[in-house]
Amino acid sequence: LKNITEAADAGRTTELSRGVIDIPTFVKTLKEINYQGVCSLEFEKDMKDPLAGIAESAGYFRGVVDVVCK
Repeated sequence: LKNITEAADAGRTTELSRGVIDIPTFVKTLKEINYQGVCSLEFEKDMKDPLAGIAESAGYFRGVVDVVCK
């Protein structure tokens, strides 16, 4: 998983919660199709110090999964 700032050539990688891709709808779709696989985070922003962005993105995704999959 990764998110981008806009759906155009100018779009750049951003934290999962800050982009244009509707992550809650994506997770709902995975639940509806009974997806049993793995989701991996891809993060290419702030490569000199990516930990904060990775942590924010992972925390956001876990929160969405907790809400959607209750």
